[in-house]
Amino acid sequence: MECVLYYWRMEPTRIRQHAAIPVVFGAGAVALGGVLGAVATPVARWLVDLLQRTPIPVHQLIEVLAGLTLPWSLPIGLVLGVVAGAALAASIVQDGLTLTVDSDGLEYQHKGWEGWLDHADVASVHRDGRYAVVLGHDGGVLARLDADGVSTQRLRAALVQHGYRYLEVDPFEADYRRWQDGRPGLDSAEHRLVRRWRATGKDAEARTEVEVDLRQAGLAIRERDGRIQVRRTAGSRHGTHRRPAAS
Repeated sequence: MECVLYYWRMEPTRIRQHAAIPVVFGAGAVALGGVLGAVATPVARWLVDLLQRTPIPVHQLIEVLAGLTLPWSLPIGLVLGVVAGAALAASIVQDGLTLTVDSDGLEYQHKGWEGWLDHADVASVHRDGRYAVVLGHDGGVLARLDADGVSTQRLRAALVQHGYRYLEVDPFEADYRRWQDGRPGLDSAEHRLVRRWRATGKDAEARTEVEVDLRQAGLAIRERDGRIQVRRTAGSRHGTHRRPAAS
């Protein structure tokens, strides 16, 4: 009872990717803009000189760049780099995982999706490369969250602190089998689900929707070394996926 009360009194722990990641990428874009601003004019002049010796017409943009001086081209490059860097950093923050670990459950924002998983439904959590995989008591995958940039040590500490079971390896690692379309072991409807999952590519929204259907069908899926692997689960439980409310 004391242990339960201890977890209940604890404040939620919020985990997200390291704050330096978007800053580094944004700063890199600014630096790249500065470099381009510094070399754009001499490169453009070289191209103009080269193209004038051939029948190929010189594009007007190249002529404009060739006419710029360094006091103009460098600030222009830096401004473009700042704009690109800010957009890149904002995109990284938006797509990055934010996981709130509470004694009642796990709340996450992930690539535009929000989700909640009740503590009672979570059997364990483990890392699978860049992903944090949440398993249910039936062995089904409740959520596969892209935790790239999230410290494994912080993730483990937060989960254990709030009473969750953290595993170093996937307890069902040996159950996965390579998927081949039409191969015995899955029926036609299940193969069709896997094909839908494969067709989503990098579309996170579409892939998440298909994974809900896979969980309901009692299938767990992942990709290793460019190959799809599938295993069966004992049933289907999954958290609630929803779009953030419009502001």
